[in-house]
Amino acid sequence: MESFRVYFRKRKQFFDVYLHFIHPNTFQRKGGGLWGYYQPYKERGRFGLFGQIHLVRSRVRVDVVAHELDHLRCDWIFTNKIKLSTRNEEWFCKFGDELTRKFWREYDKHQKRIKGI
Repeated sequence: MESFRVYFRKRKQFFDVYLHFIHPNTFQRKGGGLWGYYQPYKERGRFGLFGQIHLVRSRVRVDVVAHELDHLRCDWIFTNKIKLSTRNEEWFCKFGDELTRKFWREYDKHQKRIKGI
């Protein structure tokens, strides 16, 4: 299993990503989704570790990552008791953009470390 960390909210919080070398069917039987799942950290707050995203290494795709990041984003919104409205819709979208951009940036760095580039 490989892992890396993704910071967000000006590095105040982060989530860990775990890439599992396992067949999707085995991953699902062990309690995960078919290709990934989000697991919240039990003591979520405004600082530090917020949760974990677990993915099947061979199935890291844009749609799978977007799905799990949406779980994390919604959990952050609910945990911090933020009401979504037309007044903060743009912020909500930008927050999703931030998570997506930072995930793929760290994923690319992780790939380069693995390959030794």
